[in-house]
Amino acid sequence: MAGQKLSPRQKMINMMYLVLTAMLALNVSAEVLDAFVRVEDGFQQTIGIVRLNNNQNYEDFVLAAANEPQKVGPWLKKATEVREETHKLYNTIDSLKIRLIKASEGEESLALKNGNGIKADSIAKKSDTDTGTRILVGQDNNGEGYKLEQDVIGYKNSLLALIEDDTPKDQALKNTINGLLSTEVPKTDDRNKKDWPSLQFYNSPLIATITLLSKLQLDILSSETAMLNHLFVKIGADDFKFSAVQPVIRANSEYIVQGGEYVAEIFLAAYDPNTKSTVIIGNDSPRESGEDGKVIYRVPATSPGIVDRPATIRYIGPNGEETQNFRIQFQVIKPTATVSPSKMNVLYSGIPNPLDISVGAGVPADKIRAEVKGGGTLPRQGEQFMVTPAAGSKAMSIVVSAEIDGKWQNMGTSEFRVKPVPPPTAVVDGIQGKTATKGQLASSQGLKAVPPSDFDFDAKFTITSFEVSVVNNEGYTQDEPSSGPYFNDKHRRMFGNMRNNSQVTITKIKANGPSGSMDLNDLVIRVK
Repeated sequence: MAGQKLSPRQKMINMMYLVLTAMLALNVSAEVLDAFVRVEDGFQQTIGIVRLNNNQNYEDFVLAAANEPQKVGPWLKKATEVREETHKLYNTIDSLKIRLIKASEGEESLALKNGNGIKADSIAKKSDTDTGTRILVGQDNNGEGYKLEQDVIGYKNSLLALIEDDTPKDQALKNTINGLLSTEVPKTDDRNKKDWPSLQFYNSPLIATITLLSKLQLDILSSETAMLNHLFVKIGADDFKFSAVQPVIRANSEYIVQGGEYVAEIFLAAYDPNTKSTVIIGNDSPRESGEDGKVIYRVPATSPGIVDRPATIRYIGPNGEETQNFRIQFQVIKPTATVSPSKMNVLYSGIPNPLDISVGAGVPADKIRAEVKGGGTLPRQGEQFMVTPAAGSKAMSIVVSAEIDGKWQNMGTSEFRVKPVPPPTAVVDGIQGKTATKGQLASSQGLKAVPPSDFDFDAKFTITSFEVSVVNNEGYTQDEPSSGPYFNDKHRRMFGNMRNNSQVTITKIKANGPSGSMDLNDLVIRVK
């Protein structure tokens, strides 16, 4: 039987899903949607492997019960309960995914044509954010996602109830299942994501929703794997012959950053500690197992690409020396970092721009550093970075490094264009439109600067100077400047001496903002 830990492949796919979810908050581009298709395909491949492994594990129970029904029978009954509950919940999620596709694209969707599950790359409406929200969240938070949440909780509790002891291994298993099937909701400022269904499915593109449901299915199957392993150990795996053992490879990751190191433990499942094994990998010298029955295999990750090496394990079984062949496979990837502006695809000078910075290969946020080149500051705020380009900057670079295997490595540099904050619009305080009475002008405090309505950042502007021109009752033009944002007494007398149906012209308007001083639009107001 396999170990209780998540496979390296599943860990990497889970990390890819988190990264892509963060990218969705920025901009749902075709490339991001296509990336979700690749993650979904990866989930399906892993699901196939885990299901095959679970089927074999269950067959081991059946075979053991046939040989020793009195001893194994009670444990087989529990394993059967786990299997039935797993299939029930897995199929419920399958039905939900099909329902979502049909609701979005109709009964004849090409994604459902192959007769063997959903074909992700054939989903036409990948960016549809309405269907998942409507069906899984609902208008009054009564969607199918809430029933699914209760089903997941019920399934989790049924598994936990089968773990009767409280040894360190049993507690570790409980933690694993609680982690895989957690429906806890982190604190968030988003009122639309206050519970698990909303957090998972609200306003999420269709392909992301399908992928998330597949991830949940994989977590359910992984929980089944952990429970079958647990129950199998309870009957005493050391009582069985070695005729059904398989070599197990437990690696630190199947994706290694170039410059890092691939480390794997190779051992026989349900091994006898008195039985030694010998592992031969490629053309390397034989490696003998230690006292724990494991062989530690280390190899530096020097060149990007897929590493695929044949291997053989030899051990003494019931019929003498036995040999099994297997393969060691992992992929070396170049160091990469993702630096994504949280609100726009450019940076604005003089104001804090939120950045989400993530690194592949499962690197946590506290193991990531970033520095700015080109003028500016880049402090960390929680798991985000706030970059403030210096006024006048045209471009800047963000250099990211990460701590991997105890060493800090350069993960790449991202280049950004820097733009000045868009200028505001100058208006006369208290006056709307292009006409006013003399009384309205006289009672106004002066000018104010209004930020652009479509600008997502909190930018503040101050009027620093302007000049007022009017034609008085004698027909002469009068000009009066101001060194701040306010009208003075001379301006007010000028307004009172204007001819009816004449106009006030305000020119040479300047303002200070985050990006420095700027000229604003002229104002022309006709007096009634």
